[in-house]
This record gives sequence, structure tokens and C-alpha cells, in this order.
Amino acid sequence: LPLASLRTWQGEVGNTVKVALEAGYRHIDCAWIYQNEHEIGAAINDSGLWSGKGLLQTSPLTDQPYQKVQLNLDMTLESLKTDYLDLYLMHWSVKPFGVPEDGIPSAQPWGKDGNFLIDPSLTLDFVTTWRAMETLVSKGKVRAIGVSNFSIGRCKHLLRNCRIKPVVNQVGVNWTWPQHELLEWSKANNILVEANSPLRSNKNELPLSNAAIMGVAAASNVEPAQVVLGWLLKRGVVVLTKSVPPSRIQSNLRHEFRLAQAGIILICIWTTDSP
Repeated sequence: LPLASLRTWQGEVGNTVKVALEAGYRHIDCAWIYQNEHEIGAAINDSGLWSGKGLLQTSPLTDQPYQKVQLNLDMTLESLKTDYLDLYLMHWSVKPFGVPEDGIPSAQPWGKDGNFLIDPSLTLDFVTTWRAMETLVSKGKVRAIGVSNFSIGRCKHLLRNCRIKPVVNQVGVNWTWPQHELLEWSKANNILVEANSPLRSNKNELPLSNAAIMGVAAASNVEPAQVVLGWLLKRGVVVLTKSVPPSRIQSNLRHEFRLAQAGIILICIWTTDSP
């Protein structure tokens, strides 16, 4: 699995994917519910690159009843102009009422109390969706399956009830939310962690303008973003970055430099007390 991936959440992404492929990205992370997979498919098609030629495509599935999983995958495959996916993820272990029975994404509803409205029956029984995903592997429609936004508890429940283990858990991991316990548990259980928002901050500050990060960046002669990405990669985390300017897309891929040990220690000390 390539260590750096392009995330395609939100907005028009066709040109972004084109620039990323030209820069050397070979892992494109997309999602049916983002409603832009047709743009991604067109950009990949124009590039001449396909999964069989070194391009890995990932698409998460919003939790669905067993009989709807194949339908959702077929929609994704048609949009991406391919006949299989390298990696298929269960996007959430909850099913929002905002995804109707016809399988077409719609606005995510919120209740009067401000809470997200979900289907409790399928949310409690997400293993049903997983079993449908397992059949897609058997059919050759997908090569591997995984999960997204799963806690350790939900992962444990899935492992007790699955035939095929998840190979990936895509979650929020960043400098201010290092997820130490989840990473340790995942490593022990051979589940690869992907960070879907590696450059975000869970605190009221811009992570890339922090003095510690800027100091390590200056000492390493790299951009602050490269410091954070390098630190995550050192921890064995796959990073999914999202950017639009070509220069940023290219620089986010330059993770081959090695952070000085002092820099790694500094960041680890800072994150020790983080939630």
C-alpha cells in the first residue's frame, strides 16, 4: 500500500487528481457519498493509469443493508470506469437516514436536538454489511476490505464475527490527536491505520504554525506539513492528504526525508499529553 494517498473529499476534484497522478501519487482515496467519483474516474481514464498498472483505488461504503452493498459498489465501479477496487472500506459503523433505500446520496439530516439521525437497527448490526463486503472479495469485485472511523471496541466486535479480517482502519489521526492506543492495538492485530486528516488540528490553533513544528521544519529544511507527515509515516501510518494548489500536492508527496531523531522526540513529547 503506498504510504501517501490523495484524499478527494469535497469539491471539484478532476484537475486535482490529474495533477496528483502526474506528481507520482498512486493511491487515490475516494467515496461514493462524496458524489464526485465520476470526476475521479474521468481523470484516471485520461491519465492512462489503471489499478493493474500500479494505481491503487480505495472507496468507502456508507453502511448499507446486505442487499444494497453490491448496488453501491456497482455505482462506484461505473463512476470510476473500472471493474474492481483494490480496497473497499465500510465508511462508518453507523447508517445515516440521509442515505435512502434507492442508494442515492442525499443531504445528511439532523434532528431538532442537533444530533445526527441514524438507523439504529443497522448501526447495531454493522456486521451484516461486512458479510456482504466479504462476498465481494470472493467474487473478485474487490481485492481487500477494511473499515473507517472504527474504535477499538468496534474493531474487536468485528474480528469476533468476520470471515475476512479488515486490513485497514481509516480514522482521524493528526498531530493534536495522535491516537496512541489505537495505533498500538492496530499494530498488534495487523490492521494498518490510515490518517484521513493528517494535517488538521483538534485544538484552537493552526498545527503547521506551532513553534515546535516550525522549528523542526527549519532544522530539516522542509515544509511544516512535511514534518507532520514524516512523523506519522515514522509511526507506520498511511497519510491521506488533501490539497488543491499543485505545489502543495507535490510537496505533500515528498516524505522521503528522514526527520532528525531530536525532532521526532520533540513531537512525541508534545503529543504525550494529547487526547
